[in-house]
Amino acid sequence: MQKSRILILLASGVGLFLGLAAARIWRDVPSTQPPAVPAPQKGQASFRGQDLGAEVEDLREALRVEATARAKLEQEVERLRKEFDGLGRTYQAEELIEETEPARSKSEARESFDEKALVELGVDPKEAVWLHERSDEFELAKLYLLDQATREGWLLKPRHRLAAQALERELRDDLGEEPYDRLLYAAGQNNRVSVRYVMKRSPGEDAGLQAGDVILRYGATRVFSSRDLMRATTQGEAGVSVPVELQRAGKHVRVYLPRGPIGVRLRAERLAPLREE
Repeated sequence: MQKSRILILLASGVGLFLGLAAARIWRDVPSTQPPAVPAPQKGQASFRGQDLGAEVEDLREALRVEATARAKLEQEVERLRKEFDGLGRTYQAEELIEETEPARSKSEARESFDEKALVELGVDPKEAVWLHERSDEFELAKLYLLDQATREGWLLKPRHRLAAQALERELRDDLGEEPYDRLLYAAGQNNRVSVRYVMKRSPGEDAGLQAGDVILRYGATRVFSSRDLMRATTQGEAGVSVPVELQRAGKHVRVYLPRGPIGVRLRAERLAPLREE
């Protein structure tokens, strides 16, 4: 009996010891449960929700900005394309449809300045050198104008076109008609406008214009391009008789036209300046 009580007491002690040891071990083992997150108060989103909502709104705003910028860029490209297509066609009258000389492109025309060609025409060699220098000054001024227009954002805009025309007029006024004609010729550029076709029942036909006629002067205006002719025909009083000087088969011919549309189609050409001009 006594022996049984002793065994029970020993068993109880061992059980208590094992229980305490197990409790200590369980306390030291890290918990695998996620930490409790305090519930958001009523009417207030969690921080994670706030961050996500802000990111979504930022993305939407970025997409709106990009779409707006893309639309503006497409509009600007289209506008520049239209202006580029319009360069060289300031005047749209049918009679001023102009064909460049097919045997010589614009890039080829500006590769060099032919001083020898001027000397062969009887131009003083010193004048040929001087015209060469003036031609290079003019081309350099156009390059600076192009650079400025590009940097300031008005390339191919009316301001650019008008400034380029002003440079050309300044050169022409400074040189005078005959030196300017020689400069154009030596630089490989077109310097004459010839009649390609005369329309039926037009003022040009009534005045006796013929295909192949080279228009040298319209009234007081020396004609080097279709633009020169267009300006001259639209100035002054419409219908007033105007003397027009032509070159026909190597001879000078004068006809009279009423100021206004002539009724011809033209061709731009590069012809040697006449010594007697």
